[in-house]
Amino acid sequence: MEHEEVKIIQMLTAGVLIALAFAAVFWFWLSRHIVAPLTALTKEVGALDPTVRNVRLSSAARSGEIQIIADAFDLYLERMDRLIERETSFTSAVSHELRTPLSILSTLAELLAGNKRLDERAVKQVARIQKSVDEVSRLVSSLLALARDARHVDKNGEQVIDLRSFCELLIEQHRPLLVGRSLEIALHAAASPAIACFDADLSIVLGNLLRNAIAYTDSGLITISIDDRAVRIHNPGEMIDSGDLERVLECYYSGPNSSGSGLGLYLAKRICDRHKWTLSLTSAPGAGVTALVGFNPVGPVSRPALLNHAPVS
Repeated sequence: MEHEEVKIIQMLTAGVLIALAFAAVFWFWLSRHIVAPLTALTKEVGALDPTVRNVRLSSAARSGEIQIIADAFDLYLERMDRLIERETSFTSAVSHELRTPLSILSTLAELLAGNKRLDERAVKQVARIQKSVDEVSRLVSSLLALARDARHVDKNGEQVIDLRSFCELLIEQHRPLLVGRSLEIALHAAASPAIACFDADLSIVLGNLLRNAIAYTDSGLITISIDDRAVRIHNPGEMIDSGDLERVLECYYSGPNSSGSGLGLYLAKRICDRHKWTLSLTSAPGAGVTALVGFNPVGPVSRPALLNHAPVS
């Protein structure tokens, strides 16, 4: 009896060992033919850069099922490339086509504004025309910048820009928006850094932030502060709710009190990302809104720095 029990135990032990051996062989086959290729494909997909176009997965030998997944993903990438190229080409073409009539309208508006025989009502209408043309021109510039950003333009055409002088000019350009309002803009320059970029890019970023500050402030003082690495634009106007603050840089997002298209801040963020600048907004009850743009300066401007500029009203 004991002999039979020992024999049964031996048979069970042998069966378990054989099953374990088969399981090990099966796991080795599974890992070699399915798990490892799937892991490799997952890493390859995860390493794809969404800003780089015309990239496909490698044609390394894969099992049939994994190759089907890779081929389907490549087909998806190809469709995305065609879609982005079509939208980019359309945006660029339309923007360029609009520049000529806008230039003509702007010139005609300037000629009308210089006509001394216009009465007060006509002068106001011409001013509205000029303002509308300027707004559309800025939108066209934004569309061109958006299309240019998608194509990764060569940076050889960048200029070295004196940030303080640029902000001085920016304030002068936006002075008409202050007419008839109890609103002032003050520039405080603790430093005078120089940065390398396209002046249109810098104009879009800081211009959008300054126009937003003006649009959402009824009265008070808007301050533009410059230090050796950043520009801060602060306005004492409406606070941005924390929920909206997290989304204001998203494309087409407009807050409950916004009348804009939701493109301005999104485009500013896109440009900052391309130049490796930082863009952030903070807001608190009673403290208004502060926008901060961090730069990578190429050096200070070699001239005496005027620390404080009188407010512009």
